[in-house]
Amino acid sequence: MLKKINRQIKNKILKNKFFIFIALGLILISISIYWPALKGSFLTWDDIEQVNNNKDVINFNFFTIKKIFSNFYLGMYQPLATISYALEYKIFGANSFYFHLDNLIIHFVNTILVYCIFIRLNFNKKIAGLTAIFFALWPTQVETVAWISTRSTLLCSSFFLASILCWLDYLKNNNRKKYGWSIILFIFSLLSKVAALPLPIILFLIDYAKKRKINKKLILEKLPFFIITFIFGLIAIKARTADDAQFQIVYTTNKLGKIIINYGYSFFLQIKNILLPFQLSPVYYYVFEPLKILYSLSFVAFFLPIYFFRKKQTVLAVWLCFPILISVSLVHIHRLNYAAADRYTYLACLSFLFLLAYGLDYLSQKRKKLSAILSLIIILTVSFLSAKQATIWKNSESIWLAAVNNQNSVMSYNYLVNYYLISKNQNEEKIAAVMPIICKRKDLNASSQTSCGLFYYEHKDYQMALFHYIKAIEENPNEPKYYYNRGLTALQLNAVANACKDFKQAEKLGFTIDQETKKNCP
Repeated sequence: MLKKINRQIKNKILKNKFFIFIALGLILISISIYWPALKGSFLTWDDIEQVNNNKDVINFNFFTIKKIFSNFYLGMYQPLATISYALEYKIFGANSFYFHLDNLIIHFVNTILVYCIFIRLNFNKKIAGLTAIFFALWPTQVETVAWISTRSTLLCSSFFLASILCWLDYLKNNNRKKYGWSIILFIFSLLSKVAALPLPIILFLIDYAKKRKINKKLILEKLPFFIITFIFGLIAIKARTADDAQFQIVYTTNKLGKIIINYGYSFFLQIKNILLPFQLSPVYYYVFEPLKILYSLSFVAFFLPIYFFRKKQTVLAVWLCFPILISVSLVHIHRLNYAAADRYTYLACLSFLFLLAYGLDYLSQKRKKLSAILSLIIILTVSFLSAKQATIWKNSESIWLAAVNNQNSVMSYNYLVNYYLISKNQNEEKIAAVMPIICKRKDLNASSQTSCGLFYYEHKDYQMALFHYIKAIEENPNEPKYYYNRGLTALQLNAVANACKDFKQAEKLGFTIDQETKKNCP
């Protein structure tokens, strides 16, 4: 009996030896690429709040589970992701290595699921294998894998892909159990992150790929998915509005044209980062208006392959997954202080990676050696770029320095300075070096002008402090604290009358002036 079992295992290994060899190679390459990130610390960008300072994580027990399922974290509903943090903290404590390692393990599981899905879609092993390899190693994936706080995206993607895999099995064998599991896994995906909301639309694309006829049964079988989507959509809206203070509204206008331009630019930027992953950044900001309009129009090029692949339904279905998967992030991204993020393309990039694999497979039918050489060059290039990108995720300082170098935006500088201010005593020299660079910029908003004013005030350069407070008030004349700060600066310059006038205006706007300060005014 044992001999028979051993023989079966041996035959299975021999049958899948190429797959096993590729899988082991991917594991080794992935570890080498992400090693700098694996040794990285918890970032001040969400990680501390999500894990170290999260009482539900630190004091995890049976009773906190209910609380986790009824709470929002950083404007998101992600109970399964939060529970994963809690379990890791319970076992390993505040050791960031294991949090990073688990992210990498989940990413590798997702890579296997991607391979299995493309095999189920009846693509050959080369197309499925290359798509999975590109998915594992592509530079835009680094943020999602290397950042602890993107655990929700990784878990959501795992359940999302597993749900699709069960759906494909259901279509193949009409297996009702697989249908039920597809629904359950969809719920798990949404309990990780609401990015899974577009799944029902993806299922319709799979129907199109499988050439299923549209009828009553086809629509009714999606009904449970749409009901679940509606419920979790309401939860997502509640989560965002409950923690809306964390989002800086950049565009408050309701003009449809401006919103479309914002969406178009974000759409373009996400595609550009996937296709040309050479200067990736933790954050991407909006550009000047004329350029944004030009970029927004360029997204039309995305729809050209629809014509070329109109007779290849499966290829076209995969291609159309991109706008559907990216849609959740585009719904709210124009309200944020940045235009795009690599984590939003974690699954959506599959449309482009698949098309690249499909093209290489097509080339191999005519020029096999050339196709193999190009495949190897692409794999080596993206591995190098990903390894380079992983180094910036070592700590908070390295990611914001990278943002400053890649984006040169005042917001990037602000993030860097805010990090330095958290441990000010250790970073006084760095603050002194960075702040003058920021304060010379002409694109400072009111908040940044105030930061400059505070910096120069502390360094007793009261004329420069006064200049920046004047600029802050010009940008936002309804903020009482700006008047109070300008008043304090005026006192240092012996301009008592001006100081008292500012204090009076600050009080008029609702700011409370202490009695000690009021003594300066007659």
